Amino acid sequence: MSLVLECRDFRLPLSTRNPKLEQAIAGCQRLIIYTKADLGSDSHGVKGVLSKLHGDDAVYWNKNSSESTRAVFKRLQVKAREMDSLTGLRVLIVGMPNVGKSTLLNALRSTGLPGKAKAAKTGDQAGVTRKLGTSVRIMAEEKDRHALC
Repeated sequence: MSLVLECRDFRLPLSTRNPKLEQAIAGCQRLIIYTKADLGSDSHGVKGVLSKLHGDDAVYWNKNSSESTRAVFKRLQVKAREMDSLTGLRVLIVGMPNVGKSTLLNALRSTGLPGKAKAAKTGDQAGVTRKLGTSVRIMAEEKDRHALC
């Protein structure tokens, strides 16, 4: 795996953190995507604290904002260029149930490959997306570089 996208709910940044996952992906490059950033309040300076804790590895994402999806997508493009791999950037999206993993995947796919169908079924209840049978391309090949999730 080239990169791990760890999804956490912005409203519950500590509860949606998984210490066992952190042990399992130790040594891997990762981006921490704080989903549902539009639903949480930053009145106590939560973003500032999380940004200090994670530095450039923290991204705040709002599913209703194409601007925030493009920001995540651009981070992936930069990572793909940095890795300069023949097989492209292989990304693993992980996180606790109901943090928005499938929604993020679908948003990235519609940004990178407009007109393509959704890759994952989503819903209001946990466990709607059980598995994906194959890799999902979210970015068109660019000089033999692309991203798969």
